[in-house]
Order: sequence, then C-alpha cells, then structure tokens
Amino acid sequence: MDYLVSEDPVEAEEKIRCGSLSHAQIADTLTFLRQQGYKPDRLKQIADVKDYTVRQYYAISKKLVPPVKELLHKGRITFSHARSIAGQPEHEQEEIARKTIMSGMSVSKMRDKIGGNEKLCDDETLKYYGRLRDAIAIQTGFVLEITPDRNNKHAGTMSIRYTDLRDFDAICDRLKVDLSEF
Repeated sequence: MDYLVSEDPVEAEEKIRCGSLSHAQIADTLTFLRQQGYKPDRLKQIADVKDYTVRQYYAISKKLVPPVKELLHKGRITFSHARSIAGQPEHEQEEIARKTIMSGMSVSKMRDKIGGNEKLCDDETLKYYGRLRDAIAIQTGFVLEITPDRNNKHAGTMSIRYTDLRDFDAICDRLKVDLSEF
C-alpha cells in the first residue's frame, strides 16, 4: 500500500478524520484499517462516507495499478474516474487513464468508451446528418441513412433502402448502373 498514511491505526484514523488526504491515501489507509480488524461500519464513520463508498475505496486500493493510483493521488484523475478504471484489466488501466487525462474526458464519456457505447458523434453533428439525409431524400426520392464512421470522423456509410425490385431498378437507373451487364 503505497499511500498508507500511518502504520499506527489510531494515527491513521485521525488523519482520515482530518480530511486533508488524497483519495489514494484514503483508499490505502481504509484498507489497512480493515486488515487491522476495523469493521466496515466503523470505517464508514471514520471516513464520514456511505458504506458503498468504503467498498469503492477498497476496490481502488486493491485493483488500481500503481501508476494510475499515483495519478489519483496527484489529482490528475477523479475518484469517479479511478472507480471505473479499477474495474478494467490491469494491462489496460494506465492507457485508459492517460487517454482520459489527455482528452479531458468526463467520467460518463470514459465509461461509454470503456463499455463500447461511445456515441458516434455529438448531438449537433447527428442533427446535421439528419437534415442532410432529409434533403437528399427530397431531391432524389431515395430513402437513405447516413452513419458516421466510429474511427474516422471524415468517413461514414450512406445506405439506400429499397422496398421492392422496381425501387432497386430505379436506384440503379439514377446511379447510372447498367444492369444488363450482369
């Protein structure tokens, strides 16, 4: 435990109560006190937090890799960031933390990125693609969808929907595709 504030349980308890510790110090110190036989209810009172927050501190102390715990200690990532990162595989934690810092990513955006639920683009850009889709549909008569690419902001997919073969033939005709060659 790199950020344990004291190996004397009474002194450690006092330092937590004083309130000037980093989240990394609180996490390691609460874990130390738990190992010394302190019950979770007592730790909750000492730290003046909810019981689930005490459990989150345990997770941070036990699961967060040292370089990321240092970033938490220095205030480069928030407690909420650290909680989310602690649930990730050890070999990915530092990269996630550094990308979060470099991009100034919010906790919810970071969680979306980790979980693969990241939005393709912001709401304004989605509205733009919706207006563009509608304008193309009016001008061409095609029912289509425009989907931005997840990995390249300058790319995407435009798909044209047809309901029967007559629609398909009309689309090919408009696109100047000679179906007789097939």
